[in-house]
Amino acid sequence: MELLNGRTLADRVKKGGPIPWCDAKAIAAEICVGLSAVHDAGIIHRDLKSGNIMLTERSGFVRPVLMDFGLAREFGPPRATDESGLTLHGAVIGTPEYMAPEQFEGKPVAPATDIYAMGV
Repeated sequence: MELLNGRTLADRVKKGGPIPWCDAKAIAAEICVGLSAVHDAGIIHRDLKSGNIMLTERSGFVRPVLMDFGLAREFGPPRATDESGLTLHGAVIGTPEYMAPEQFEGKPVAPATDIYAMGV
């Protein structure tokens, strides 16, 4: 895993207050690009939140990096367990404040689940 220097988006907001609109827009757009790449690879993060986004300097600019794919999984038809055997079908996992309704209900998740969390 890559060592990232910076701070999480959650820490940035907690310690620095609201992010100026134009900076927030750029950060959000880059997070969406990252989510698109993850979803194109057939993966759902399932725990996207500001604490799992690192703001780090790259090429002279602050860039968001998606982190902590510990709950991530491939999306597709429901299975009894995922490859790790850690998540039973219908299990409710994630950070409640960011969870999409289908996660709370133990229903199958899809890329829209991450997009909901992005909106939060």
